[in-house]
Amino acid sequence: MMYVFILAGVGSLGLIFLMHYFLFQALTHFFGITGQIYLNTLKISLILLPFGFILASILITRFSNIFVRFFYTAAAGWFGVMLYLVLACLSAYFIIYLSKIFSFSLNEKALITGLFLAAAAVIIYGIIGAQNIKIKELPIALPNLPAEWQGKTAIFISDLHLGAIDNYEFANRVAGRIDDLKPDLLFIGGDFFDGQANVDLDKLAQIFSTVKTPWGKFFVTGNHEEFGHKEKS
Repeated sequence: MMYVFILAGVGSLGLIFLMHYFLFQALTHFFGITGQIYLNTLKISLILLPFGFILASILITRFSNIFVRFFYTAAAGWFGVMLYLVLACLSAYFIIYLSKIFSFSLNEKALITGLFLAAAAVIIYGIIGAQNIKIKELPIALPNLPAEWQGKTAIFISDLHLGAIDNYEFANRVAGRIDDLKPDLLFIGGDFFDGQANVDLDKLAQIFSTVKTPWGKFFVTGNHEEFGHKEKS
């Protein structure tokens, strides 16, 4: 089993570097970057950025300070941006391929610029949406439900990933919204927090202990709780 994890890790790292290499080739192609200074700057940047993400992911599991948290947030933010840039470039190559099949002309630089702007809009929308807590109500009918359980309200939350980026302030906001709804039960379905050095589990437990749920709170771990010092979980 250990060999499987090692292979998966090596494969993931290889994919990260491959995406950065693809991005380098696409940027130089679409924007006609030929100057040696610009090429070297772009090349060095796209070599250092994946190493930065790897280093930040290691540091955040071992150290708890504002500098490491900022470094991790920036590195993780770049990783998200990079994924959308790669997707935009892949879309551009696909559209160019279609233009050759169906014989229509297009401006490649304008195309990639438009796709990058669309990617930026999606990223901004995602960042805003991630901070905007949404509540979805679902009536659930369960057969043979005991009478004492009928009419009860349960809240299910999952994948908050509390840690270096969203921390105790966000946890307080979530707990406050849950408390306002006055549920009978609370279910936390995994990836509640990331197993990082800066996560104070006692503090998180204290925040959510203030939520009043007469019928209890139930929690199961996900894979992200296993990151870092899992004995603390």
